[in-house]
Amino acid sequence: MRAAVTPAAKTPIETRTVPDPAQGDGEVLVSVRATSVNRLDRAVWLGVAMGGIDRFPLIQGIDAAGVVVTGSDAVPEGTRVVVKPAVTCGTCRWCASGREANCPNQQMHGIHRQGGFADLIAVPEGNAVPLRDELSFIEGTAAAHSHAVVMRMIRAAGDLPPDPVVLVTGATGSLGSAALQICSALGIRTIGVASSEEKREVATSLGASHVGPSQGFADQVRAVTDGAGADLVLDTTGHPEVIAEGLGATARGGRVALVGATPGSRVDLDVLGLYRNRQAVLGSSGSHVSDFVDVFDLLADHGLSPLISATYGLDEAAAAMDAVGDRDRIGKVVIEMGSRT
Repeated sequence: MRAAVTPAAKTPIETRTVPDPAQGDGEVLVSVRATSVNRLDRAVWLGVAMGGIDRFPLIQGIDAAGVVVTGSDAVPEGTRVVVKPAVTCGTCRWCASGREANCPNQQMHGIHRQGGFADLIAVPEGNAVPLRDELSFIEGTAAAHSHAVVMRMIRAAGDLPPDPVVLVTGATGSLGSAALQICSALGIRTIGVASSEEKREVATSLGASHVGPSQGFADQVRAVTDGAGADLVLDTTGHPEVIAEGLGATARGGRVALVGATPGSRVDLDVLGLYRNRQAVLGSSGSHVSDFVDVFDLLADHGLSPLISATYGLDEAAAAMDAVGDRDRIGKVVIEMGSRT
């Protein structure tokens, strides 16, 4: 099969012919049609993800979407699927209690296992999540590491008060735009933060009731919420100064959920302020299979489509990886494969 191979960190990605993947017990074989390229993929390529990855040469791509070509009773041949990237152990206390996103033993496709920058990928049948017919493979892969992750983040934040206000930083990135779409579909009022006028216009089109600049937005948030602030802050940037500003925009009893992360980042916390205002800060990463299913239903039922910045062919994987590093980019970068005959 063809595959885009990363020989080593920060080295050009090469298109090679490699052996087809071996299909293990309980696995299905998927003909890949599209795989998105995420910030995590770029961090792996840079050699900075998860403290540094030393598994090269590597076939990257954590979010494959395609058609099952060798199936099982649970996921038969011909099923359109999106691959849930994290393969969990199924036996730890978190997996046993239905909280598999917290599994400490998980392995990721595109990091610890072969990823989706290839014609074929073998995945555990439980990681092959059926994709609604109304959604394209590009839409499915684009939603996998954005909309599903945001859904988990909202659920992890717990109960929100009646008529909540959600603040979304990085509002036109893949995670931020997903948050605006999901909250809009759920009838939740959102406020966006974006770095340019063009991005602020896009955020407004996605349903944000107000969109402010990346600097000094806490005062604006309080001004448009009668001084109350946001009940939930979804930070998708991982930038300390943005997180600190988000904390200043958080309502009493509010929560700040961090889904963006920059290696080495540190944020000073006003512990007394958190205590007095009964606020909480939590980290959120990954998702559950149920989040995938619910997101696909939400997108299909509401006629929504993830923002797509650009699509590339497999031979253009290096250019796609570079595109993810463009901070002016709006939406997802996707590698699209042709049908394998």
